[in-house]
Amino acid sequence: PVLGPATGRTLWRAVGQSALRRGPPSVSFETREAAPRGRMRILITLLLGMITAASAQQARPRPVTWFLWMPDTPQAGAPALVGVAVLRARIDPGWHLYSLTQPLGGPRATRIEIVGDPPFRLAGPIERPAPDTIPDANFGIMSEVYDDSVTFRLPVAARFPPPRGRSRLLVAVTYQACTSRLCLLPRTDSVGVTVRWTR
Repeated sequence: PVLGPATGRTLWRAVGQSALRRGPPSVSFETREAAPRGRMRILITLLLGMITAASAQQARPRPVTWFLWMPDTPQAGAPALVGVAVLRARIDPGWHLYSLTQPLGGPRATRIEIVGDPPFRLAGPIERPAPDTIPDANFGIMSEVYDDSVTFRLPVAARFPPPRGRSRLLVAVTYQACTSRLCLLPRTDSVGVTVRWTR
């Protein structure tokens, strides 16, 4: 049918009222807001993950504390053996540390080594007390352990004629600590001592 002027005005009014009732299209507004909200959600998720990881790291127990010292002052230009470094582990109650000779097939044996680039090296076997041998319920085997504390003595030699003054002796200890019901993952701690050389 052909619409006259009056009919056209009526049609415009009907279409206009219908559009007003529906409101403006919302597609463009949703498209503009989706990206910022998505990025914000991702950032919040990453931030919460970092906070959770940091909290877990702080909450992880450290039942073994290491101390290192060298009782004797070595002499510059001395023979290969320059002294004995003393490494001591303080172990929290209820925990135990595994020996240097812990057999394979169970917990991680303790390993002690001189690291970095110092003028030192191990000059022989590490002296240590005999460990206790106990049934280990965590692994179903007999294990060699230390409780409370243990002291190791490291014979130290010079790699080359050291400079006069001071040198840094750095020792890394890789070990595993357990209770009668749970075990921590193996970890490596480093401890150092400043060595003063005499003429």
